[in-house]
Amino acid sequence: ITIGGQPVVTAVDICNTALDLIGHAKRITEISPPDGSAEAEVCAEHYTSCVNELLDAHHWNFATVKRELVALSTSDDPAWDYCYQLPEGMLRLISILPADATDNNYTVNAAVPVDYEIHADEDEEVRIYTDLEDAWIRFVKYVDSPGLFSPTFLEALQWKLASRFAGPLIKGTEGAAERDRCTQQYMMAMGKATQNDARQQRR
Repeated sequence: ITIGGQPVVTAVDICNTALDLIGHAKRITEISPPDGSAEAEVCAEHYTSCVNELLDAHHWNFATVKRELVALSTSDDPAWDYCYQLPEGMLRLISILPADATDNNYTVNAAVPVDYEIHADEDEEVRIYTDLEDAWIRFVKYVDSPGLFSPTFLEALQWKLASRFAGPLIKGTEGAAERDRCTQQYMMAMGKATQNDARQQRR
C-alpha cells in the first residue's frame, strides 16, 4: 500500500515480517477478520495485545498526548476537590499538570505533577480525581495506525509478535526454543527502541 507515493506499513505487513522472523514461509492477507488460515488466526489473536503491551511499557513520543481535562460539575469523592472526565483513548495516565506548567516538571512556584486517583464513580463511570483546578493531563493513548509507529518500535513489535507466534506455529521443543530466541531479540530491540525514543526530547 502506498499513499502519496510512499509505502505505508500495515498490521498485515508487520505480522508477515514476524512470521519471517520465525522462518515461516506462509503469508497472510488479512487479520480483521482473519483470512481463514491458521497463521491469520494466530496473528489476529496476538496483534492488538502485543501493540498495547509495548505502548504501555514506555512513554513513546508518538503516543503521548497532552491536553486540558474536561471537568465535571462536582466531585462525588470527599477526598478530592475536583473530578474530571477520562480522555477518550487513554491507555495509561502519565501525569496531571497545572495549566501554568512551564514544562512537564515545574511551574513557576511548585513542582509538578500533582496527586491524583482514578476510580469509578457512583454511576460506574471511571473518572480522574485530584485537588487541582483547571487540570491538564499527559497520557499514553491507544495507537492503532502502524504508520505512526517509529522504526525501532516496529522492530520490537515484530520480535514480540514472533515470540507469540513461535509456540502455536512451531510445535514441540523446537517451538519453545524459537520462542525463547525471539523473546531475547525482543528484549534487545525494546531496549534500543526506548533509548532512541528518549533522545527525541530535551529538558
